[in-house]
Amino acid sequence: MQPYNDRLEAAYAEYGPRVLRFILSKVRCYEMAQDLTQDTFIRFYQADQKGLVQEVGAYLFRIARNIVIDHIRSVRAKFAPKEVIELTEMAEVLSSGSDMEEDLATKNRLQETCDAVAVLPEPCQRIFWLSRLHGYKNSEIAESEGVCLSTVEKNISKAMKHCRDSVALEAA
Repeated sequence: MQPYNDRLEAAYAEYGPRVLRFILSKVRCYEMAQDLTQDTFIRFYQADQKGLVQEVGAYLFRIARNIVIDHIRSVRAKFAPKEVIELTEMAEVLSSGSDMEEDLATKNRLQETCDAVAVLPEPCQRIFWLSRLHGYKNSEIAESEGVCLSTVEKNISKAMKHCRDSVALEAA
């Protein structure tokens, strides 16, 4: 059996880029993917020291999958009503450089969307924000939320319809 550092180096050389690409395909942020890849290899190293690793590749991708799920759950858990304010601030930053009238319209549309989503049941809100704000795929949301894909699709559809109806009522 190879010494632990040699096994870690060999595993990283062989699987590092593939693990990074896998994680990047899920989180869509290169810096976050790098951090999560590092976490994957730290967990691999710890498990390998305990003699738990049989098949290196399979074990690494299992760890990476679990770390991505944990990351999605932590994003979901942190997403609370206070972020409505942050979304409004983000709209201001994103729209800086255009004229004030456009800025105000963007901010108002964002606030209307936030207000409309805020009255939905919490699971529906979470699914909507994970999809529309964070850009997660429906299958990733389904896995992290522990629900089937059709539940995710129905919740997104429900939230979108509610937003359209709410905005239409405010315009009338």
